[in-house]
Amino acid sequence: YALIKQAEAGNPDAYQEAKEPLKKCIEIDPNLAECYHFLGEAQFWTDEIQDALSNFTKAIEHDRMMAYFFPPLAETYLMLRMYPEAEQVLEAGVAIAPTEKTQNSLYAMYTLLFEVAQAKDDKAAMVTALERAKEVAGDSHPEISFNLGSTYAIMDPPRKEQAARLLNQFTNRACKGSAAMKFKEQCEAAQSLIQQLGTATP
Repeated sequence: YALIKQAEAGNPDAYQEAKEPLKKCIEIDPNLAECYHFLGEAQFWTDEIQDALSNFTKAIEHDRMMAYFFPPLAETYLMLRMYPEAEQVLEAGVAIAPTEKTQNSLYAMYTLLFEVAQAKDDKAAMVTALERAKEVAGDSHPEISFNLGSTYAIMDPPRKEQAARLLNQFTNRACKGSAAMKFKEQCEAAQSLIQQLGTATP
């Protein structure tokens, strides 16, 4: 676990080092779901994608209530363009009850469901996924207002009032002060969309 944290902090070589102790963990206790999950992460980042898929899946099989197990498996399926498999994983994941502890994982899952819907060009499902993401986002994800607002703006017909409200909400929260650089591209796109909608604010 310490090696995984080192790798996540910027030392990617630690992923390779983490594999053997994680395999040993599984050998000693085959029911410890976290060991499968972190072994999957180490394998994903060292290009052992099929092994990563297998271990991410085993983590969920051993503990279906651990919300943070679901996004990595779904992301791996998305990377392989296996959209039905990704959707199935995510639908199972979002069934977990929302709590403060699961909030970020659920947000990630709804965002990934948006990507699945986008790949299928299903605009209704795209909107539904982002609306659910906004419900669980909290204050830590101001970008959801941009994502949902810009999706409302490009619908046919566009939902102008809702789009403008969310885009203005995003610019007020994320396009001032220190956050502005982090969201530079979204801030520029939001201003452009607001003007196109004819609802620019002073």
